[in-house]
Amino acid sequence: MSEELVIKKGYKESPFGLIPEDWEVQQIGSFADVSTGGTPSTKVPEYWNGEIPWMNSGEINLRRIKEVEGRITEEGLNNSSARLFKRGTVFMALAGQGKTRGKVAMTEIDTCTNQSLAGIYNFKNVSNEFLFQNLESRYSEIRKMSTGDGGRGGLNLSIIKSIKLLLPPLPEQQKIAEILSTVDDKIEIIEERIQQTQELKKGLMQRLLTKGIGHTKFKDSPLGEIPDSWEVVRLENVAKCFVGIASSATHAYDSQGILLIRNQNIKEGYLDLNDVLYVKSDYEEQHKRKRLKSGDILTMRTGYPGVSAVVPENLEGCQSFTTLITRITTDKLKSSFLCFYINSEIGKSFFLGKQAGGAQKNVGTTSLKTMELPIPSVKEQDEITEILTSVDDKIESLYDKKSTCQKLKKGLMQQLLTGKKRVKV
Repeated sequence: MSEELVIKKGYKESPFGLIPEDWEVQQIGSFADVSTGGTPSTKVPEYWNGEIPWMNSGEINLRRIKEVEGRITEEGLNNSSARLFKRGTVFMALAGQGKTRGKVAMTEIDTCTNQSLAGIYNFKNVSNEFLFQNLESRYSEIRKMSTGDGGRGGLNLSIIKSIKLLLPPLPEQQKIAEILSTVDDKIEIIEERIQQTQELKKGLMQRLLTKGIGHTKFKDSPLGEIPDSWEVVRLENVAKCFVGIASSATHAYDSQGILLIRNQNIKEGYLDLNDVLYVKSDYEEQHKRKRLKSGDILTMRTGYPGVSAVVPENLEGCQSFTTLITRITTDKLKSSFLCFYINSEIGKSFFLGKQAGGAQKNVGTTSLKTMELPIPSVKEQDEITEILTSVDDKIESLYDKKSTCQKLKKGLMQQLLTGKKRVKV
């Protein structure tokens, strides 16, 4: 069967496969100008702290640039390679060993940028919103176009100008962009609600973990003013603190065996098991005294020291890798309450002050044992935990909604930006 016979009516061949007959393939350089920004000399104070917005490459993560931190003066603009890009410019990060390179953003203000960002502007018969959505959907592909090796690679103006796009007629571009930006708006609203709810939780934790519920009588303590009926104890007097199996376990990693929980699995209030390792059973047997029990609290020692989660029943008998383990030894303290306390601003301040070591600072069991904490009645601990857990549930629900919207947008991009699904204009 010839190739022509399998081409769907109304479609044609292109470097992207079959596309609608009225769509075109163009390079960015054929319909827009592309330029880098610049940085006025930091040795000249008169160039800085003026009225002209100046964007650094890290701010590309904002996606929609409504405001930037930096400011330069008219003198700084005129005496450097900096240039003022008009609102509606699409920016792409040229460099960055992390995730920055290849990211895009669109500005809603006039702004200058540093030389690590390229502005795409002066569009001819192309929607800037359509270009932004298109380039964002191709982040991984664009990163692979970088020159150089690995993380040190970078993009340049020639590469950006040579990027090919599938372009429907302008009215269809605008309709596609409108659909995708509507989903963006929904995601942004959800993100704002997440942030608001997290701030609510932060305030609730500060209040409930120091003032409790319904108290009228208070007393001074080493932790400040607390309810009169509460007591303050050192952690070592109500719990056993130790460290999971040591770094020597790396030689015993296996594709199956005993589940091993590491620092990266510990999130604030829960364990993320999407990326776990296992250790061989014979090696684990040598360290059976460190097997986790339901209710144990696992705490990160490095990276984000103090972030903690409670071990659920289904993970009892597993092992942890160099994490701090707190095992409560009294019926006066509940694991869930202690975990909320460690994750609070109070607990984080304690860990921040106890970090020690070189480049990779950490907190050890000796320091952890000295933590002082307030203990309400078990009944009040349960009440406090219930309130904070309900807020956590709300935050989780919002993250689920955000994930659903992101999946919806990804599916729409795959259909609309390739012409597989047409929109009515």
